[in-house]
Amino acid sequence: MSALARRKFYKSVSIAGSDGKWEVNLDHRKLKTPDGRLLQVPNKELALGVAFEWDSVTEHIQTSQMHLTGLCFTVLDNPHKRTDKDLAEKITGYLDTDTVLFPVEHPTELAEAQRREWGAVLEWVRHRFGVDLQPAESGSLVCSVPQQTLDVLQEYLLTHNTWTLTGLLFAVESVRSTVLPLAALERKLVPREVARLSRLEAEYQADVWGRVEWAHDVDSLDTEARVAAGMLVAHLCSSATAHNVKHKHAG
Repeated sequence: MSALARRKFYKSVSIAGSDGKWEVNLDHRKLKTPDGRLLQVPNKELALGVAFEWDSVTEHIQTSQMHLTGLCFTVLDNPHKRTDKDLAEKITGYLDTDTVLFPVEHPTELAEAQRREWGAVLEWVRHRFGVDLQPAESGSLVCSVPQQTLDVLQEYLLTHNTWTLTGLLFAVESVRSTVLPLAALERKLVPREVARLSRLEAEYQADVWGRVEWAHDVDSLDTEARVAAGMLVAHLCSSATAHNVKHKHAG
């Protein structure tokens, strides 16, 4: 537990609608962001998710483990001053080192599993977006992604709002892959599959060499929780009616 974790100071958690947005109340206090902004989310479902995180606190508040809350804070405070274009570029920026573009050659069993399972997702991406996206050459540390592919995917991403892009980026960063969360955004994969596919090598090594008691399961569940939170925000806020926070260019 972090030394900076605060003790729980409230007894009840509730949500309330206000001007088409939803707020979370801790007792009679409105939840605010680290920068002091009122936490207002675009729909009731996301408000319920945030409220559940706060209601689950037993003794100490550890916001680093409250992923929905953290994502809402990020959208509303925008600490890195990112525009939607910045977010789209950040998401596609993971392609040149994307987990699924670097299958191993040995051991054979793992190589075959990666090529079979990752290959199916890559084929779907190529077909869905009409782009050229191939695995990296053997021994390469960076994959050469055609600029046209980046342009097509960024154009697609910019059809989504800030909330969706922020959730998607969180999932991308959690698995170090653009491809897998992108497939989840299009409902080709579910978060559990995204987490599993991102950890094929780790799971193979654990099966071969044995698992450190609890450690592998905790790591796997943490990845899954992060992906699930990111994709939940992305999906809940992807409708045309979702409130889009306008991120201005940093001055």
